[in-house]
Amino acid sequence: MSSSGTRRRRKERVRWIQHYNNGQKILLVGEGDFSLSACLARAFGSAVNMVATSLHPQELLRVKHWTSEAELQTLDRLGCLILHEVDDEEKLKAVLKYANACGAITTTQKGAIPALPTESEVLAFVKGK
Repeated sequence: MSSSGTRRRRKERVRWIQHYNNGQKILLVGEGDFSLSACLARAFGSAVNMVATSLHPQELLRVKHWTSEAELQTLDRLGCLILHEVDDEEKLKAVLKYANACGAITTTQKGAIPALPTESEVLAFVKGK
């Protein structure tokens, strides 16, 4: 096998950390210092499939969680979508309802990637259709 084929196989390998793997779309809600998000991103070598949120504005994080700056730099470098000031309870409920619907639909089919629902499937599921 060529070295490029070997590299390709390594990139496709699924890496697990507890109940998370690098093939999942991961939403981390209410991160304090972003250490969990950064830990997962470093372990997976990428965070393009991750969204990490904080209740606080970025300026307050520097005061409240001084270690967050390095973690945020790591997440940014690895492609994580970082959202600050996510403190609207209704919006948060809607996001979590959507995420739960994605998970529920995914469990009804074989295979991780083929089972990922489209946005229209999730919205129909949430509406009970």
